[in-house]
Amino acid sequence: MKEKKADRTKLLTAGVVALLIIFFIGGIIIGLNNVLAMEGAYPPAKNEEGITPAPKTAQEALDYLNSSLDKAKEGKPRIKIGASFDLDEDTIDTDGSDQLLAGMHFVRDGFDDHLESLFKKSDDDEKPDADFFEDCDALLRYPGIDASDIKDFKCDYTFYKCVSCGEKYEEPSETCEKCGNEEPPVLTYADGYSIDLEFADSEKVLNACFEPRSKEECVEIAEKALGDMAEIDELNIDYTSFRIHYAVDRLTNEITDLEYVKVMDVDGKASFTGDWSRFRGGSFTFTLTEDYTYDFTWPALKLSDSEMTVEPRGSENVLATLICDDPTAYEVKWESSDESLVTVDDEGYFKAGKETGEAVIKASFEYGGNTYSDECVIKVRHPVEGLKMKPKKVTLSVGSEKQLDVKVSPKKATVKTLIWYTKNAEIATVDADGVVKAVSPGKVTVYCLSEDGYFKSTCEVTVK
Repeated sequence: MKEKKADRTKLLTAGVVALLIIFFIGGIIIGLNNVLAMEGAYPPAKNEEGITPAPKTAQEALDYLNSSLDKAKEGKPRIKIGASFDLDEDTIDTDGSDQLLAGMHFVRDGFDDHLESLFKKSDDDEKPDADFFEDCDALLRYPGIDASDIKDFKCDYTFYKCVSCGEKYEEPSETCEKCGNEEPPVLTYADGYSIDLEFADSEKVLNACFEPRSKEECVEIAEKALGDMAEIDELNIDYTSFRIHYAVDRLTNEITDLEYVKVMDVDGKASFTGDWSRFRGGSFTFTLTEDYTYDFTWPALKLSDSEMTVEPRGSENVLATLICDDPTAYEVKWESSDESLVTVDDEGYFKAGKETGEAVIKASFEYGGNTYSDECVIKVRHPVEGLKMKPKKVTLSVGSEKQLDVKVSPKKATVKTLIWYTKNAEIATVDADGVVKAVSPGKVTVYCLSEDGYFKSTCEVTVK
């Protein structure tokens, strides 16, 4: 698809000129801290609930994994299977042979070069992946466990995000440490659930999920990593932990990632061979993590925006991304829910009429006997460009009131609805009309937010 975009060169030039005028005519230099403290647009987080509530118990987490795998068997997404070894360098130890210790460290980074042995029986075989709509029943591995085997589970899908710079935090914070924004990061929902299951009896669960590797197989993998340097005389493996990690799109219940993570303590004996036989071998120990992964890609059509604003008689474009085997081979169909407000061509380039209102643009394509689509809400309006509150500071006595006034610019803005709130209602409250009432002594910031564009303006209220 050709990508049509508005010419932003003139807009960029005009913006730079306007900024220079502000700097020079005003005779001030705005420092970084002041820029970060400027009032402007701060859209709130759109925390949409998932189709399935987040699991709250081990049983719910296990059931959700099994139902997600059932959905994958039915929907047949593309599946890529992989595996990786992580040999913990800090755990490598030997019985005193410096050469053996050096050799173990030398081959550590080469483990991943030999992973084909996990997938192939011969050099002519390929890894067992599945393309879109291929039968994947034989690839999917259900955990043969019940909830009583689960020692602990964790489901993450929330984080805290700075409304100014976008910095993410796992825990709530009073201010943003990155940009200095005094507004606390807001609670935000992630696109998917990230779930971990940990088990009390790792070896029992591992045997239920996987056929244990034979000692001969492990020796073969180890010797491939060692190459012509050494051979394994003895090898013992003790599985110390096993966990399952999976991730699911909350809004579609489509699984995106699945990992089986095995951690094992390995000990054995090795002897040098060939040109290395003059060195003394001996016993060794190390900790090894094997990560067996499934990556799921689901067919879809995704638009670049879910919501866009354009002025009357304005135009813009929305881009469609096809997730399929060959995106260039399929036709995208576009339609508008109200062509009197917005028309759209066959490349996603839309134009608004002279009236204000809202229309929905829908894009769709046919793939594998199914229809995939996405929508974008087009708001035709004269947008709000800023707010200015008066006064910026006010001092009140307990029990008194003050009307705050806010000017919305430009005057022709279509939606002038305002949202009022206070940072601490125990000091001062504010109603829907901007009337502040003093409650108790202290200082508090009162905010006004435009419904269109989420522009913010503030007033510092001191109560005596």
